[in-house]
Amino acid sequence: MPKVGKIIKVAGSLVGIAAEYNIKLSGIVVGGVARLANKDKFADRAEAVTNTIGNIANKGTKLTTSLAGDLVDLTLDKSIKIVKKVGKSTVKTEVKMYGDTKNFYDSEKYIQADFEIIK
Repeated sequence: MPKVGKIIKVAGSLVGIAAEYNIKLSGIVVGGVARLANKDKFADRAEAVTNTIGNIANKGTKLTTSLAGDLVDLTLDKSIKIVKKVGKSTVKTEVKMYGDTKNFYDSEKYIQADFEIIK
């Protein structure tokens, strides 16, 4: 069975990288405009801050999606094991009733049941 968690992790990595570079690009644009306005100190600060925020966004997104992917895989594995256990103990029953159904629960009536184990 393909691991769904791996898909989540790869998607998260791509989103993290995209967020990082978009934030950094925004800082470069703001810094460029500030340099044109002769505000070099503000430009340097804007680029440094957005560079840091971009790195944090990338790492945070990757960490979050990595944990989510692991959790999804673990949940699926446990669910499959539970379903297999339940499936082994599932019994298909067919009940044949004889006589009047209104008196079905009479102590003198019997139930004949055939069962088949589902594999």
